[in-house]
Amino acid sequence: MPQHVDDLGHLGAVLVGLGKTAVPPLARLLDAAGPFFFEGSREAMTGNKLRLRVKDFAAYDLGKIENIAVPLQPDRAARDAEIERLKATLAAHARR
Repeated sequence: MPQHVDDLGHLGAVLVGLGKTAVPPLARLLDAAGPFFFEGSREAMTGNKLRLRVKDFAAYDLGKIENIAVPLQPDRAARDAEIERLKATLAAHARR
C-alpha cells in the first residue's frame, strides 16, 4: 500500500491491470499473515507503523479489481474484519 491510499504502486497497478485473472492467486493471499517490511522512505515509516501484512495488500488489490471498498484501517483487528467481509463477498460472487 503506497503513501496515498488511491495510489496502487507499481506492483498493485500490474495486478489490477491483470483483472479477474489475478483474483484466484490474490484470494489465496488473504490468509497470508506474514509481515511486510518497508525500508527507507516516508511510506516505509507509515507501512511499518501500521504493521501491514501480505494479506492487507492482497485485500487492497482485490478490492480494486472487484470494485469492492476495502478501507485501510489503522487497527489490525479492523483490517482483519474487512478482509473477512471481502472473503465472504468474493465467495458469494463465486456462487453466482
